Amino acid sequence: MRFIVTGNVNNSLLQEKNFDVLGAYYPEGYDSWLEYLSVDLQASLSEQCNSIFILIDGSMLIRRFSEPNFNGALDLIFATVKKLCIKYPAIKVHLSNIHILHRFSTTLRDSSTFDAFEANWSLRLRETIDSVRNLYTFDIRSLVFEKGVRDFYSDKYRFAAKFPYSNIGASAIREQIKCTLDLQARVRKKLVIVDLDNTLWSGIVGEVGPLGIEIGTTAKGEPYRIFQTILKKLSDEGVLLAISSKNNLEDVLDVFRQNKDMVLSLSDFCNVKVNWEPKSVNIKQIIEELNLGADSAIFLDDSLFEQNEVSVNMPEVTVVGLPDDIHKIPEFAKGIVDKFFFSIEPTAEDLSRKVMYQQQVERKRALASSTEESHDFLRSSGLQIHVRFSIIEDASRLHQLSVKTNQFNLRFARLSETQIISMLRDRRFLLFSVDCVDRFGTYGLVCFVAIKLNHGGEAEIIELVLSCRAMSRYIEDHVLVAISQYLSSVGVTELRVIPQVGPKNLPARSFVNRLCSVSGLTRHICDGVSIDIQRLLLASDRLQSANQSTLILFAEVKFEVPVSFSEVGNSDELLL
Repeated sequence: MRFIVTGNVNNSLLQEKNFDVLGAYYPEGYDSWLEYLSVDLQASLSEQCNSIFILIDGSMLIRRFSEPNFNGALDLIFATVKKLCIKYPAIKVHLSNIHILHRFSTTLRDSSTFDAFEANWSLRLRETIDSVRNLYTFDIRSLVFEKGVRDFYSDKYRFAAKFPYSNIGASAIREQIKCTLDLQARVRKKLVIVDLDNTLWSGIVGEVGPLGIEIGTTAKGEPYRIFQTILKKLSDEGVLLAISSKNNLEDVLDVFRQNKDMVLSLSDFCNVKVNWEPKSVNIKQIIEELNLGADSAIFLDDSLFEQNEVSVNMPEVTVVGLPDDIHKIPEFAKGIVDKFFFSIEPTAEDLSRKVMYQQQVERKRALASSTEESHDFLRSSGLQIHVRFSIIEDASRLHQLSVKTNQFNLRFARLSETQIISMLRDRRFLLFSVDCVDRFGTYGLVCFVAIKLNHGGEAEIIELVLSCRAMSRYIEDHVLVAISQYLSSVGVTELRVIPQVGPKNLPARSFVNRLCSVSGLTRHICDGVSIDIQRLLLASDRLQSANQSTLILFAEVKFEVPVSFSEVGNSDELLL
């Protein structure tokens, strides 16, 4: 991942081996770094760039202005940053907050002025972040206070090299940049499965009762209360919570009904298994019912025996034991968040995930209790599929689908958010987002298709992914037919498919086999196939029965064409 570091200090001293800074500009003063952002940045962006870090030293900044000019200076800085974000929506811009050394003050009035300037900067930064989608805070103030003011700064480097930070400060900044870049590339876990006794609360509920466990403000209870608070926040941000506990179910239900100190409620959990079965059996059922991959789950338990049992029988699940010292549980919880769940920001899909997976469980229960055949049940579910051209606001979710999906992933393109936005602006590509809903609720944006238009009436699928929670509903059949109808209308006659073989993507490869069957092709799919679109559409008109060798079409499909391609980021006509 390539990135730029700039700002009002000589950032060249941040460079070290394996710190891959692309085209960073090291200005000596206020005017030059701001000019770089507004005028000269394009030269550095000739190569792929994902992030820009703008590091501002407050002490150096404030000394350039007299007090009456503060607001005008801030107006110019934040207007420049906002224009930068709007001009390059695919790039994540990280602007630092500021810290001003009070050693440069000579009166109490000076100190108050410095505090006001810091607060004004923070307010302007917050307002600008709220107005654009790709601006974030680089929290240099926290680094200063974590390392200590005396250790973070260096007068020697400040005066000799226009670089105010010590080796300790520079190292902390480098690590923060690396962590931020890691967050942008990280695939978050989706599911936390927790034990209960001495994991979610202190004590064994079967022995002390629902009001005897400790979870409140006692010395033993407070760490668990903080732990639950952190889990609650993860749940609110789209991480799924589930329970696997060896207990009597009524005892557990009484805790949630009677204990007022509980932070988490039963509704915060999308799946609950409380019985005396081996925990690996329960965890396997939870994962299957949620239609997730085992590698997307983490299991937390205080018992070494239970940890080992799950590790042996469910090796793809990440198993983490709670610390023996209960007072370290809050620190442990923060470490779990940082390692597996911390993100730049949750998407709209993340925030709705808990409800959507609860609906998924209801679908499975309804199917299990139905007397209808599975295909008849799907027809009666009222499935509606909305195929539309992707827009820039979809980019974060499309990136998630591309990098997280393993089962129904045709090409494993693993597209970055930057690549997706670039494709949206390139007339050679057509990107489609697919939202679905049925009588149980919404699935959200669950399918992403990227098509490259070649010359001579040929197009190629370069990405086709379908969320695991939407599999086994033949959504892919409807989507491909709808897109093929559109491609035919703009002159495409052949659709090229070159699937990649992965350890888990048999569902995607099976779909290509069905396409080949419909199109009368027998060529081995790993070599790639070219599908005659007209032949596919003629066949699809008569495919209404549930035959595994054909496409299966039964749902209502809405295909939305934008009034103009400027709506989707492409102002040119299609290139054919």
